[in-house]
Amino acid sequence: MVTSRQNPLVKLVRRLRLRKHRDESGLFICEGARVVDELLKSGWPIQHVVVTPRTDRAFAERARARGAEVTLIEDELADYLAEADSSQGVLAVAQRKHLPLPARPALLVIADRIADPGNLGAIIRTAGAFGCAGVVLLGTCADPFGPKTVRASAGSLFHLSVIQCSADEELLTLTASLDVRIAVAVARDGVAPWEADLRDAFAFVFGHETRGVSPSLVAAADLRLTIPLHPRAESLNVATAAAVLLAEAARQRTKSTEPRSEPRT
Repeated sequence: MVTSRQNPLVKLVRRLRLRKHRDESGLFICEGARVVDELLKSGWPIQHVVVTPRTDRAFAERARARGAEVTLIEDELADYLAEADSSQGVLAVAQRKHLPLPARPALLVIADRIADPGNLGAIIRTAGAFGCAGVVLLGTCADPFGPKTVRASAGSLFHLSVIQCSADEELLTLTASLDVRIAVAVARDGVAPWEADLRDAFAFVFGHETRGVSPSLVAAADLRLTIPLHPRAESLNVATAAAVLLAEAARQRTKSTEPRSEPRT
């Protein structure tokens, strides 16, 4: 059992809390039994799985079966390594993997300079829940492989295409090549999502927490969507707005494929 903070694996995990080291190594960490379980189910390369005496033994065996090196550490050391307030006693070190986008995705999410890792992770999780093909990170976003983002994605990160576009022009070229329409979420003066036809192939753009979607994308959009709010409410959290719009898009698609009921006689 590892008990020392000077252990090489412990030092590696601590280094990977910094984006610089994640970018240099191509490695990242994920915490928590649920997220690591999703990682084990995916085809992503896993280097290490760290467990504590309270970790289920079958979990450790599944990690070994996936080719991971399993290391037992003491509970106090697990708390030292954890980004979360309290450790669940399970942590993994994995290698980044990029899944390709399909030729014409039915649903795509654009994260326009989303700064908060929790928001970005929640958006990735929501995109996975409603059948999006991928998430495009536009400009300077939170790191999708940061510990908080990975944890907030609840494993959806491992099943979606997540790609980077550096500038608005690059994004517009990409959406044109994919033959998808652009729908931007705006705070006011847009169409309510349930009053718009969202059944076509769409890229939904969600903007920075305070600045919103960039003006050039708003100008280029095929559709501007605004979620009606109570007069006392100023705005929605960006991840919540993403959930509302994607849920409506998924509802319309489901409804359009339902067989028509025969009229009663």
